[in-house]
Amino acid sequence: MLEKCRRDETCRVCGADDWTEVISFGSLPLANGFVDPADADEAQDVFPLDVIVCRSCRLMTLRHVVDPEALFKHYVYVSSDSDQIREHMAHIVELATRRAGLASGDLAPGD
Repeated sequence: MLEKCRRDETCRVCGADDWTEVISFGSLPLANGFVDPADADEAQDVFPLDVIVCRSCRLMTLRHVVDPEALFKHYVYVSSDSDQIREHMAHIVELATRRAGLASGDLAPGD
């Protein structure tokens, strides 16, 4: 189903086109694509899952980007519905705030 995904040729961080292959998992169906048991014999769309690293900036990423319409059309996981994720992220915010020495109302500097 390559028409539903595109291959990234340049790094989205630094723009370089010099990659190191890390691992290829071949072509797989999308995660979270739960199939109704009645449709189990029908073919699913599969997409290449290759992990690469930019030699210039060391960004680790996937070589192919799946069309958001295909990726999220039937996406059932919503992180804000997960108490565990909300608690984890609150902990990360508290930790980062403490380490940065921020007080309530402080603004973090931007670029």
